[in-house]
Amino acid sequence: MNGNWKRLLYVDMARGFAVIWMISLQLLQMFSKDFRYGSVYWLVKINWLPIFFIIVGFSLKLMLDKYGALTFAKRSMFRAVLLIGLGGFLVLWVSFEPDIINNEVVSSIGINIIFLTVALLLFKALSQTAKVLCFLGLAFVMVLLQNYMQIPGHFNPVWCLSFMFFGVALALCRNSRRVQSLIGLIFLVIGSIFWDTINIYQRTWSFWIFNCGFVVVLLILMSMLERTVAAKFLSYMGRHSLFFYFFHFAIFRKILLLTDSLSTFDWIPSILFTLFSIISLILLEKIVSRTHVVPRLMGKIFKSKV
Repeated sequence: MNGNWKRLLYVDMARGFAVIWMISLQLLQMFSKDFRYGSVYWLVKINWLPIFFIIVGFSLKLMLDKYGALTFAKRSMFRAVLLIGLGGFLVLWVSFEPDIINNEVVSSIGINIIFLTVALLLFKALSQTAKVLCFLGLAFVMVLLQNYMQIPGHFNPVWCLSFMFFGVALALCRNSRRVQSLIGLIFLVIGSIFWDTINIYQRTWSFWIFNCGFVVVLLILMSMLERTVAAKFLSYMGRHSLFFYFFHFAIFRKILLLTDSLSTFDWIPSILFTLFSIISLILLEKIVSRTHVVPRLMGKIFKSKV
């Protein structure tokens, strides 16, 4: 293990911000007749999904630095299998959709971790600058492939992998705030020039560039807020982001499917319901963590695999 490695608080905070954003807006979209269409503009232009994809790439690079090649490969493969399995369960539980890779973000991340792990190990011996250029190049190639082939699927691996490669390049620059700021500024400016073409559903170049810049700025902002009162809560949400995503999807999407109550509430009831739902998920996580049943079970699985 690399003795110079340490967990980066601002990365957990950014992930926590994305989780809160995702759960809140998805619940409001599902249950509020007033919010549903008014929110579409911002969800199309700026979305939480790139935050998760980029942070996965960022975190895998940190994990390689922490554990070394062999342990990193074992742990990342375990994580990939776990995410593919969890995503498959969610899709089958909610909608019985067989195409789990293109229809569930967790499964798409899982399959992409395999490709990302191979790339990280292949480029491990290169210099820092060469690795940054390689991963930025791979990210651009993935976006080119997506635009040329017009691959369908909201979470298709090629589109998602482009953000994850960018996340690795960003992690390689994590000790240089000036470089990060410059990348974020350039990407935001270029994306803003083509603002009218930014569309998550069409998976445009402009969406990719603008949202990559947005995530860079978000990470910088979170690093500036590490000493504030919000840091503890955001990092807590970020550390347990998979738990919150899994149960919010499994519970509330299933409720929506069974009750067919899409967009039936006014603003105030829907906001209160959203706050109640988030608090309920937090309490559920606290109960589960105190029983030690799930942590012990996961520990046994992890030990048998790694």
